[in-house]
Order: sequence, then C-alpha cells, then structure tokens
Amino acid sequence: MKRCFLLLALVLSACSTPKTYYNGVIDDVNCEFIVGWAMDWSRVAQSIDIRIWDDGGLVNMRVNAQIPRPNFKPGEQKHGYTIPTPAALLDGKPHFVHVSFEDSHDEVRHSPRPLSCPAR
Repeated sequence: MKRCFLLLALVLSACSTPKTYYNGVIDDVNCEFIVGWAMDWSRVAQSIDIRIWDDGGLVNMRVNAQIPRPNFKPGEQKHGYTIPTPAALLDGKPHFVHVSFEDSHDEVRHSPRPLSCPAR
C-alpha cells in the first residue's frame, strides 16, 4: 500500500513540475568580457538567469541573460549576456570559466572555457 502512495506521489509531482528545455552557449571568454546566450525553449519570451563561476572558487555570480540578440526571431531575442570579466580572474593565473542555467548544474555548450589574462 505504501508503494502505491509513493508511486502516486512521484507521478503527480512529475505532472505538476514544468519541464525546462535549456539551450545556450559561451560565444567568447576573454580578458574583457564573457559573452553568449542562454534560454529555456519552454519560455522563449522570458529571459533566464545564468550562473558564472570558475574552478578556483574566486567567482560565483548570477546574472540575467536579457540582452537582445539580433540573430534570434522577434519576440525571442532577449537571451544574450555580455558580462565584464570579473577582476578576480585577471590575476595572471589560468582559470576555467563555467556558465550554467539558472539553479541547475546543466552548463551551456562550450562550458567551461579557459581564460588566462595578465595580472592587472
């Protein structure tokens, strides 16, 4: 009997949880900017948050990917991001920059990307 209730609870939670269909990419990581786009195909008219971090734990930030991308269809354009490269990564040491979707552990394509900039 407990198994039936557990199964029913799992089925109901799966039915009520909205499905996400993430897509995105890091276009470029350089000593000036981190650039790319991220979206959820189930909410194409809404921009989503992304999380940016590095392997060394120097950076852990959340930003909204809401910059218009002219190569996207009208009504689906506000999914770009251009973030100034965090000063903590401009220390002359090699880093790997990661970008993931919202609160998930799913990363955009081409993530992580290497970054090595002279110390400033």
